[in-house]
Amino acid sequence: GLRTLRQARIYLAMFLCYGAGTATVVPFLTTFIRRTTGCTGDQAIHTVMVLMLATVVGQLPFGVLCDRIGARRVLIASMIMVIAASLNGLWVRTLPEVVGVLILAGLGIAAQNASAYPLFTRLVPLAEIGLYTGFQTTALSVGEPASVAVTGVLINHGGYRVIFAVCA
Repeated sequence: GLRTLRQARIYLAMFLCYGAGTATVVPFLTTFIRRTTGCTGDQAIHTVMVLMLATVVGQLPFGVLCDRIGARRVLIASMIMVIAASLNGLWVRTLPEVVGVLILAGLGIAAQNASAYPLFTRLVPLAEIGLYTGFQTTALSVGEPASVAVTGVLINHGGYRVIFAVCA
């Protein structure tokens, strides 16, 4: 009904913000790690792999959790984890601290990945799932170029740490 479609629109708006927020971190992450911790470029790239590994490790457990407690709760938890990781990114100084933030962020991404589609399929009519999946993908992507451009300007005035404030 209308309530479900309204929820789907809210869901799409949330993904617009989520896509714009995470897009501010990704292009600048290795540079942030290098400049903040003083590590080498190779170490920074390997540290970013922690984010990817945490995401991979978290996918299945969060999928199971979606089935047990519901996709909406897991999606809310995912947003809380990404925001918490972003806020902690404002204060990290050492490589181990960065690793902790990236693990939390990776788990937040995994929870989002595991919960988004099941929740989405409950919100929109089955006959329109393709259309709304297209909307979701567009919402994730459309804010990215603008947020990267704005973040680049903010970095010039406030340093690379600003990527986490924008993401949060």
